[in-house]
Order: sequence, then structure tokens, then C-alpha cells
Amino acid sequence: YHVQGKYSMAEELYERCLDMKLSLYGEEHLEVAVNLHNLAVLHSAKRSFLRAEILYKRALEVREKLLGAMHPELVPILRNYALLLKKTRRESESLQLEERARLIKGQLS
Repeated sequence: YHVQGKYSMAEELYERCLDMKLSLYGEEHLEVAVNLHNLAVLHSAKRSFLRAEILYKRALEVREKLLGAMHPELVPILRNYALLLKKTRRESESLQLEERARLIKGQLS
């Protein structure tokens, strides 16, 4: 539904899925972080930037705690969060996240 632009339907399903994962795994689990990231991307597409930012921060926080600050699985969140910051004219913050994503990608080479 998200890709089709049916944001209300997608949001409802993402929220239901998040509730189930929270119930099963608790707040600090990689599956929860995946859902938080998906919801953040959705809210960004809906231009609900404040809600999206809260979700990006939480997804990043969970993944950092579980995987470490330089893990490759942080890169998609960092890049998407950087895009949101660009859209909201917060260029310097955006550049910091993009640089961090580049550093993480660079360590893989």
C-alpha cells in the first residue's frame, strides 16, 4: 500500500505490525527498529516530518544500541533521515548524517 500511495492503509498495517512486534519482542529489538523505520519513511512521504523524525531517531537509537554505532544496517536510516532533514532545510544536520553513512560504508571497503 505504501508504494501505491495508499498511505492511510499502509499506516494502519504498519501500526498493527509494530504493536504485534512490541508485544512479542519488547521495545528494543531489531524487528521493532525495522517497523519504526518503515513508519518513518511513510510519514516522510506524507510530509508528516515531525512524526517521521521521531520515528527515525527511535529506529536509529534501537539499532545503535543493539548493533553498535558503526554497523552497516544503520546506513539506510541515516540516509533517509538525512533526506528528511534536507526537506526541512536543516542542511548542516543532514550533511552530518550523510557523512556518518559514508564513513560506515567506507569501512566495508
